[in-house]
Amino acid sequence: MHLQHILLAIAVAVIWGFNFVMIKAGLDELPPILLCALRFFFAAFPAVFFIQLCCCCKFRYFLPSVWRIAGVITALVCLVREMKKRSSLWMSNAKICPIPAVVFRRLSQRLTTWAAFSTFNAHGKDDLSFLNPLFQTKRHWFFNMSAPDYKQYTCNLCGKDSVVVPDFHREGGACQHCGSIVRFRALMFALSHHFYGKPVPLANFSPDRNRKALGLSDAPHYADQLNNLFDYTNYFYHTEPYLDICNIENMAVGSYDLLISSDVYEHVSPPRHVAFVNSWHLLKPDGLMLLTVPYTMLPKTVEHFPHLNQFGIVRDQQGMLLVNQRKDQTIEVYDRLTWHGGEGSTLEMRVYAEADLLQIIAEAGFKNIKVWHDDYPEFGILQAQQGGSFVISATKDGNRMPIAVTQHDPYIDNIYPEDAEVDHFLVNRPIRITDERARKAITQWKDEKAVKTASPFSRIKRYLHKKFTKYARSE
Repeated sequence: MHLQHILLAIAVAVIWGFNFVMIKAGLDELPPILLCALRFFFAAFPAVFFIQLCCCCKFRYFLPSVWRIAGVITALVCLVREMKKRSSLWMSNAKICPIPAVVFRRLSQRLTTWAAFSTFNAHGKDDLSFLNPLFQTKRHWFFNMSAPDYKQYTCNLCGKDSVVVPDFHREGGACQHCGSIVRFRALMFALSHHFYGKPVPLANFSPDRNRKALGLSDAPHYADQLNNLFDYTNYFYHTEPYLDICNIENMAVGSYDLLISSDVYEHVSPPRHVAFVNSWHLLKPDGLMLLTVPYTMLPKTVEHFPHLNQFGIVRDQQGMLLVNQRKDQTIEVYDRLTWHGGEGSTLEMRVYAEADLLQIIAEAGFKNIKVWHDDYPEFGILQAQQGGSFVISATKDGNRMPIAVTQHDPYIDNIYPEDAEVDHFLVNRPIRITDERARKAITQWKDEKAVKTASPFSRIKRYLHKKFTKYARSE
């Protein structure tokens, strides 16, 4: 045997043996199934670029083999996403993670959409035998990712015809002209029925400056048009014009005809009924509230931080943590927080259950409550299979008073216990940690809190910044 071949054989043995060293190190930080899934993912992905087209496929449609590979890989990614909810250690806590958790999560979402689209076209929507039983319980999640069986629709925001895209789910299905997603179109569909009794594109609404409306962090896709139609103000929590829906002492109560809140009330601090009661106070009698929040059809709401009192967010080398001092002065630290709009943006406080949500709305003083759960394919609204998170409309009942605003949660029986395991793809519960990392986070939070309370200059600085920004915009 040549010396070159002997050295190659030794190199193979050394490299292969070093593989077990890395596996041992990886198992100290990652769950076994997750590590296995990552290993096969990165081993299989390069094959996507070298496989030729399939010419004798047994499935109904002759799709390229690249989609077959993507479907197999994505099934693996879906398994990892399921493991995320069952494991006490996720990638955001891993010190030797090959890629950041955020990157992997976004990649898995994209691949899941590709696989769902290609696989449902290949097998048909009623054939789920190829799926693991774990995923068969989520069939509504896969359905809302597959494309509708029609080619185009009329967007009810801009009034133009748009082609159907594969990712037709609540946060997808974007109009090719104005960029509106399914959730925005469903909101404006309900609004047109309230005003006109029929579907009317937002672009064809009749202007009425006597109609006063407010939005809570509304998307510009429809906020800009509402601003041209009505006496409309779009309020924000973090920027001007400011509004905290849980504190409306500076607002004119009983003065609005319309209130739109799209995916906001899942972020308000507990007790959660305060936001709905304040919405009732802001509206005129028979004023309309249009609401969306991510919610499930589970029997109870998942409240991530039921004892939230004095809290803050701290960042360390591994990510962001929530530190909360309860009313009994106990301090708790939470990891694996769920953010909407990226880490550090808007913290998810809960995942509602529909029954709990409707009860709160009714007892907050609203009537004519309607859940808009049907499909309206002519307007690109495909939602009936998404299993919750529908648009809800309700009008203010001026003949009754809402439930009193209190500091305790009157609907505490409607939430799951903190230690209850909830199996739903929308639910990603934070975990409470008590290790050295938690102790350091508590110390950091106390130090930051002491600085804020000791120095009055921060308040002056914020006041001057707000005034300067307002003056600059007026110029």
